[in-house]
Amino acid sequence: AGVAISSALMEQVPPQLMGRVQNTFYFAATGLQIALALLVGATAHRLGLRYGFLIIGGVYAAAFLSAAWPAATPARATSSTLEVGTG
Repeated sequence: AGVAISSALMEQVPPQLMGRVQNTFYFAATGLQIALALLVGATAHRLGLRYGFLIIGGVYAAAFLSAAWPAATPARATSSTLEVGTG
């Protein structure tokens, strides 16, 4: 899922914002990983290891579904839209 999101970002984000957007997603993903680790650890400790693995499996299933979901085909640029300031 991370590769699909990164590839989609490279197509949609203007080049001058690319580094900022990638860093924002990197920090957000790191925060989500920390939160998930704490959630899995607390769940496995209190309820059992089985439930910790169930959470991890659910995250992998959600990542698979989001990566397999068909995306809309982006509109292709035509030669008339590529002409810039000819006046």
